[in-house]
Amino acid sequence: MQHFELITETEVNEAQTDLADEVTPQITELLKRAEQSLSKLERKQFALKSKVCLHVWNHTKYRRTCKPCDYHRNRQNRSKLDL
Repeated sequence: MQHFELITETEVNEAQTDLADEVTPQITELLKRAEQSLSKLERKQFALKSKVCLHVWNHTKYRRTCKPCDYHRNRQNRSKLDL
């Protein structure tokens, strides 16, 4: 046989507030860490795309008709070791 305890709406609201106060900082921290990780991944993706773009630009037989991406347009004089 199940036993149910009746509680007031005030007690429910207090429990909800307590739970929110406990969980909110954890959720905020998780969001912050996720945003930082996403930022790192975006930087890595940009670096990899840049390396591929420059590699293709430096080794294409269509160099005269092909133009480098915006990132490399002003960086054509950089050595390959700088990447």
